[in-house]
Amino acid sequence: MKKILITVGYKKREYGYLRLLKKFVSKKGFDVRIRYMNFECYHEVFSWKPDFVMLSQVNQSENIEFAKYAKRTGAIVLVLNAELLFTDSSIRLKYDRDCNNYVDFTIEWGSMNKLDLLTRVSHLNREKIKILGAPKFDLYMRSEENTHQDLLPYTGRLNKSKKTVCFCTSFDYWNASWEWVKDNVGYKEGGKKAFDFLVQTNKQMARDYVVTAKQLARTNKYNIIFRNHPLEDPEFYLSELKNVKNIIFDNKVSQKSLFRVVDLIVHRSSTIAVEAWIYNIRTVTFDPINDSRSELFSFTRLERIFHSRGPLLDYIHRSLHLKRKPYNFMSHKKYLMEEFGFVRNGKSTSSERIANFLETVPLKKKQFAIHLYVMYFYILSIAKLVLFRKYIYEVIGLFKGKTYLTIMRDNYI
Repeated sequence: MKKILITVGYKKREYGYLRLLKKFVSKKGFDVRIRYMNFECYHEVFSWKPDFVMLSQVNQSENIEFAKYAKRTGAIVLVLNAELLFTDSSIRLKYDRDCNNYVDFTIEWGSMNKLDLLTRVSHLNREKIKILGAPKFDLYMRSEENTHQDLLPYTGRLNKSKKTVCFCTSFDYWNASWEWVKDNVGYKEGGKKAFDFLVQTNKQMARDYVVTAKQLARTNKYNIIFRNHPLEDPEFYLSELKNVKNIIFDNKVSQKSLFRVVDLIVHRSSTIAVEAWIYNIRTVTFDPINDSRSELFSFTRLERIFHSRGPLLDYIHRSLHLKRKPYNFMSHKKYLMEEFGFVRNGKSTSSERIANFLETVPLKKKQFAIHLYVMYFYILSIAKLVLFRKYIYEVIGLFKGKTYLTIMRDNYI
């Protein structure tokens, strides 16, 4: 039986659609394991000897080193890109400059996405890039509706006579430090000075989104949901919004459930906008810092974009009172669906197409390869027993502290 190890970077964001992918790959006779990407994965590769190892990106020392180790054992290394990458900088943040030496295939969605990867900075050979769709969008297909929880959220908390606006932040670097990202290939190239500037702009945009949501709430004309990015520390938003009426702060419900109650989404370069378009929900870009579209995703450029609060709020008031969606919205949405082909991923789901592809890939001969982290695993396994701990990460947490433990508990699979 062929074996594939799928690693998860962020459980909340990725686990749902990866479980769906597992379902289709298992039908092809594969033994599939899904694990949170941490040093224990080295032991999984060493002891279980998977034929395939799938990562979401190869951009930091941790996942680059792991991909190289998997390659040495004879595993076929795949990168499953579920995000939009349309600028030089965004591609640089996901792909190591030397990744062509150890990545066998990258699975992408959308012809424009492929063009960027081929012509800019991924350094991957053309034959390694496979356009097979994005499994995350399979969750929205009718045939797969029962595989994903789709409940009506916020029962009793929304005024049915009012339209609902959702502010979606994606400023996951405003509370980051250089120590966290210095091994990321993209940030390493830009250096600490460029990263510090990114942190400051993210902080300012986070504040601008809070102020804008508060100002809209004061009109008492709308239900407002404020949803932070899964990598953002929610404490800042909680402290700013906890006493504000008409605002629900939450990012726990699924996007699919959210779309059942929301009328408009305000965001900045978030893929939640692409998912909202599947449901014909209006989206608008609020980019209060960068007065340029060069750093925004391509689909964002098809939307209305605002750089100041006043015009944005005027647009919200006007657009939500239109009985029909504006023509430019519908025509742009049609263009996006045709250009990127993500809604149906062709005649079959992306998960099914990936499973069919994996079935055709010839396996490589297994090689014996050891890694220092494998040795650490055995040492820490003994420490776990001695200290009466259930998980190895609880032992590590004694030294790394509360933040590390929280991240591991939230993501561990």
